[in-house]
Amino acid sequence: MGHMTVVFRRPDPDEFEQLARFDGRAFGSDWKPDDLERTKPVMPFHRFWIGEDARPDGSAEIVVAGGAYEKDLTLPGGTAVPMAGITWVAVAVTHRRQGLLRELMGRLAGDAAEHDEPLLGLTASEGSIYERFGYGIATRNRIVSIDRRLAQVRPEFQPAPGSVRLAPREGVEAELLERWNRYRPTQPGELSRDEAWFTQRIGNAERTTFALHDDGFAVWTIEQHWNHGHAAHELDLTDFCAVTPEAHAALWHTILSVDLVGPVFSYDSVAVDDALPYLLTNPRALRTTDLNDFLWLTVRDPATAFSSRTYRTDDRIVLGTELGSFAVTNDECSPTTDEPDLVCSPSALGPLLLGGVSASELARGRRLTADPAVLSRADAFFQSDPLPHCRTPF
Repeated sequence: MGHMTVVFRRPDPDEFEQLARFDGRAFGSDWKPDDLERTKPVMPFHRFWIGEDARPDGSAEIVVAGGAYEKDLTLPGGTAVPMAGITWVAVAVTHRRQGLLRELMGRLAGDAAEHDEPLLGLTASEGSIYERFGYGIATRNRIVSIDRRLAQVRPEFQPAPGSVRLAPREGVEAELLERWNRYRPTQPGELSRDEAWFTQRIGNAERTTFALHDDGFAVWTIEQHWNHGHAAHELDLTDFCAVTPEAHAALWHTILSVDLVGPVFSYDSVAVDDALPYLLTNPRALRTTDLNDFLWLTVRDPATAFSSRTYRTDDRIVLGTELGSFAVTNDECSPTTDEPDLVCSPSALGPLLLGGVSASELARGRRLTADPAVLSRADAFFQSDPLPHCRTPF
């Protein structure tokens, strides 16, 4: 399997710049020295693979690479389970259609098994690649644009003065992480972070504002557009979390109060089922401009994964999978020889696990088959509230 001359091995940390150059060429990005400096400390080199092809002069070049971050993923009910966060996956344009991606994905799945991670997840640069490896779309990003000049939080939801403060860059990671660790168990689909993740994500923070509530935070940057005296700066909301409804309203009131701002953009801070439109005096001020896939998930160990979440109704539903049949109840998920109620493709299991896509929708999409009488039960059983949402890139 794979290209005959390609040899797979673990990269050495000293080869990070070479690996980054390969990644940059594959994804069209330009790694700057400070990017390299921030990223290297968070790289789990023991979970990465590179494949090298021999050159005529006897040297070798990287032609395939990928790895995994060790994450915890929150399931409905608040329990977190280990997930291999697949990342940096790339194959050189000169080495396509030679089986290298399949070999790499197999090695990464083997690593997940060795580390007892029941789940593997990724965010896809292209939407046509990963379903053949068993990944299905488990969360979606609602991309929004808000006209700040038309948007105002309703008076009855506005916070008391002093509820939100602006924090300096120095030491802000600890404050963000403390709030994140309280927020993450409340949001199915979210991932663990640490201080190093925040440091790498924030960068030099020259134009970054940190707004802190006791129960949440908002992070944004502003791009100036003075428009010959008619200012309409663009505010890009880059991170957000709120543990309580009060923090949610207070932080949005702060964001929508920033002077000289016209549009407010968010790529991943407004969930599909976010209550924000209900907080505004004019819900039309918020426009959903796109709906993208974000977290793709595959279930390596159904028994562990489906035993770890809670369910909305009292039922017993048997899942038929490529790994066998599993009976799912409110108490556990275990192998069974019973006939399956839902016959699932591998890419259906991740969406079912997080509960953001109904069994009926998956059936209409030909990702599972079932008796129609079972589907309504399965819809109620697997549904998640709130819907799964992930705003943690990796």
